[in-house]
Amino acid sequence: MACTTNPLRRLLLLAVLICTACAPKEDADQVIKQQIAAFYRLHESAPPTGALSLSELIRFRPLLSVALFEKLKDASVAEEAHFEKNGDMLPPLFEGELFTARPQGFSAARVFDCTVNEDHAYCNIDLNAAGPAGVIRWKERLFLVHEEHGWVIDDVDFGHNSPPLRQGRLSALLQAGMARGVSETTVIESSD
Repeated sequence: MACTTNPLRRLLLLAVLICTACAPKEDADQVIKQQIAAFYRLHESAPPTGALSLSELIRFRPLLSVALFEKLKDASVAEEAHFEKNGDMLPPLFEGELFTARPQGFSAARVFDCTVNEDHAYCNIDLNAAGPAGVIRWKERLFLVHEEHGWVIDDVDFGHNSPPLRQGRLSALLQAGMARGVSETTVIESSD
C-alpha cells in the first residue's frame, strides 16, 4: 500500500517551519529597538557632555556592552588625569556629546532599520536637531552585541558626515582622545 501525503499538509508544515525560524529574529529585532529607544530616552533626559562622570557611567551601564563600558570608563579616567595634571592649560580630551555625531546633541532619533546576525546586530538611525539655519539631519549606525543580560550597544558609527559633524566610530574617538591625553601630558612634563 503506497503512502500518500496531502500536499496541503506539506505546505502547512513548511509554513510552520519558516515562521518558527523567523520568530527569534523578529523577537530580537523588537528587543533591540526597545533597547535603542531606552538608550535615547536616557540620553535625552540628561545628555552627557564630554567624558562621562561616574554617575553617568552607572546610569548608562545596563545599555552598554562590557567593551564599550570599559572604553568609556578608561576615557573618564584619562580625562580626570588630564585635568589633574594640566588644569585649564589644555582643552578637555573629550568635548560635546560623545554618543552622537553632532557634539551639540540631537532633538530626535528614529530607528530606520536593523540587521540581526546571531549575537551581533546593527541599526541605522535617523537623527535631527534644530540648528541656526533650520533642521540638521544625519544618519548614524549603532552596533549591538548580545551579552549575558541581553542586547546592548557596542559602538556607534557616526557615518560619513560633513564637519562640524563627527565621522568615524565612538570607540576610535575615545581611543584618539586618550592617546592625545598621553602625548599632551608627556609634552608638558618634558617642557618643565
